[in-house]
Amino acid sequence: MRFGIIGGGVTGLVAGYYLSKRGYDVTIFEAEDEVGGLLGSYHINRGDKTYHIERFYHHIFRGDAELIELIEELGLSGSLEWRKGSTGYHVNGEIYPLTTPGEILRFPHLTLLDKIRLAALVLRSKIGSFEDLDNKRARDLIERIGGKGVHRNFFEPLLRSKFGDERDEVSAAWLFGRISIRSDRSIEGEHLGYMRGGFQLLVDALKEHILDQGGVIHTGEPVTQILIENGRVSGIESTKETYHFDNVISTVSPDALNRISGIDCRDVPYQGACCALFGLRRSLMDGIYWLNIAEDLPFGALIEHTNFVPSRWYGGENLLYVASYFQNIEDPRWKLDEKDVIGVFIRGIKKLFPDFDEGDVNWWQLTRTPDAGPIYKVGFKDLILPYRTEIDGLCIAGMFSRANYPERSINGSVIAGKSCVDLFFS
Repeated sequence: MRFGIIGGGVTGLVAGYYLSKRGYDVTIFEAEDEVGGLLGSYHINRGDKTYHIERFYHHIFRGDAELIELIEELGLSGSLEWRKGSTGYHVNGEIYPLTTPGEILRFPHLTLLDKIRLAALVLRSKIGSFEDLDNKRARDLIERIGGKGVHRNFFEPLLRSKFGDERDEVSAAWLFGRISIRSDRSIEGEHLGYMRGGFQLLVDALKEHILDQGGVIHTGEPVTQILIENGRVSGIESTKETYHFDNVISTVSPDALNRISGIDCRDVPYQGACCALFGLRRSLMDGIYWLNIAEDLPFGALIEHTNFVPSRWYGGENLLYVASYFQNIEDPRWKLDEKDVIGVFIRGIKKLFPDFDEGDVNWWQLTRTPDAGPIYKVGFKDLILPYRTEIDGLCIAGMFSRANYPERSINGSVIAGKSCVDLFFS
């Protein structure tokens, strides 16, 4: 059997990997010039400094069993390191570390009762099924268990930065899934995994295995049509030519799938991301890896990667991500010129850190996508797309799949890719 796979992100590469392991003929089509999708990396080459660093910030969790198993299977477990992730909250001109229980207790923007109720909310996230919360708003559950102060002074700015004007429609299932996935903590902080050398190691290993098994990967070649004859998939048409396949796996977003196939994708709500990466001359956040921001700025978090892993891995440079999301393509972060977006971000950083200067920036890169992931609104469970479609021989997998509910992750994309392959042989 010949398989065509649309999309060279994690899900597509994983599907190609497991198919090629079974000895099948695999061809992957990726619209961008390189595979990797949202796990793709920049190749930084500045004099004697050369390294890969992800376009979007990434780490993994100890509960990501399928991803960790895949890393081991590919012989990369020696590159996986478990480190402590430190967090902070910027409120009214001050940074408050929130890594340890003691730091949380000292956080002045929650009362003692608020902190007790916040702890009760976290404990509640460990009980019962997330799906039972799908039809409840996150805001309502926060206010019922944690109180309005916890919502207003802790969660509301986080929800605003993540989901913008859609924040009040986000389900409690997503919130509790988010809390649960981040629950591997000690008194020193959160345990997070990262690959020494970056996740490009994983992308390259999957790619090399597929090619070694005789698979083909076409980059810079968008698919324009899934070909269907008498209710069965027959191949695909790209911007370059027409290909015939016995089966097709699509891993693109529901909106893109609708354009190339006409399949009704239940109007799964997606949002975009605009992520800048700065190479800095100095550290900005005094040891904090992840800084959430209460202020209403054009970004919701700063992630100083080199406060998580050593800057010596990157020739001594300090790497800072500026993370932002947008909910429609009229947003300036999508429409503005890259330099203008960077200017907006730099001005925002200066508001938080008045001593920050453009001279601190060695270089910058910007990546934007309209399909960063689903918006997990109330009732999202009913929008989850099945792997098998009504078209014989066509399966779909991605961030819209059950494996990525109620929160998307690299691990969920690994499960989705593998599950889609398994359907063909069940």
